[in-house]
Amino acid sequence: MALKYGSNAFAITLLSVALAACGGSQSVPPQNVAAPQARGGSGSWMLPEAKGEDLLYASVQTTCCVTGGANVYVFAYPNGRKLVGELSVTSNIMYGLCSDRKGDVFVTDNSEPSGSGLYSYVYEYKHGGSEPSATFLDPWAADGCSVDPATGNLAVANWFTGGSEQTGNVIVYDGTTGRYTTYFDSKIPYVKWCAYDDNGNLYIDGADFGTQIAVLRKGETSFSNIELNYGEFLPDSLQWYHNRLLVTGYEGSIGPELLLEVGVRGTKGTILGRSFLRDYGHKWGADAQFVVRSGELISGGYPGYYLHAWPFPQGGRALRRLARTPDGWWYGVTISVALRKK
Repeated sequence: MALKYGSNAFAITLLSVALAACGGSQSVPPQNVAAPQARGGSGSWMLPEAKGEDLLYASVQTTCCVTGGANVYVFAYPNGRKLVGELSVTSNIMYGLCSDRKGDVFVTDNSEPSGSGLYSYVYEYKHGGSEPSATFLDPWAADGCSVDPATGNLAVANWFTGGSEQTGNVIVYDGTTGRYTTYFDSKIPYVKWCAYDDNGNLYIDGADFGTQIAVLRKGETSFSNIELNYGEFLPDSLQWYHNRLLVTGYEGSIGPELLLEVGVRGTKGTILGRSFLRDYGHKWGADAQFVVRSGELISGGYPGYYLHAWPFPQGGRALRRLARTPDGWWYGVTISVALRKK
């Protein structure tokens, strides 16, 4: 992705809301929107050697707004403790993170100053870069994001779109043209997270009880809801990993974080594995994003003052405690892989 946007946010927002009200999916051309200035030069920094290392990016949510310092922290991976950079994206609250095969990182930012949750921006950073290389408008309240490994399309989950129904949706930016298409599922009112599989199918979950999971299959224009007979379960985050869908969440009102490994065939989901992530703050699911790589699962959880690495897939006690937040709690995480010279 390499599109930047300019001005006239209000007209585009009205157009997008009108299209979403029609149902199904709609395609909208690139917007000209005045995005808030990312504070690339005032507080953001990155060590020179970061560009040659694999990096763990983690966003921080505070009780309100960031008045100084960073809201995305960057650590060398797999160490996970060595701070190699900080991104002062905006003065607003950061949400989910995602990265593509080139190592570019996308940061979702819910920037509406009135507090209504509308509208948001997505900032793209090159691997190891301290300033955004592109900015994208999201006319709604962004949360999670995911990049299609085959096409480079960027999907952004919006948990809130305003109005009396207060439903969520997903927008997908075309990796070549920058046009975005809006998709929504009437059975999932609050869309929180999204994840592409290796074949370009897009999975979403909802922030409500009932194990709400759906898939937008490659080439289709509407979501298919997946049957997962698991009982009362509130999903937190999800990602695709080695031919199965991984979903974290919790059962009932309180308890350790639960990790489900789900096999998907058609509209039926089968539980292939189940484990708990115990200790170190995972006493209650708090919509925290997770990432899996090299036999470990990394997440913040709640209260989420520390990032932790759990053994995957067995779960149990955390393997190691990583960084502590200076303020607030960890929310989004992604691993950006450095491009190796052949």
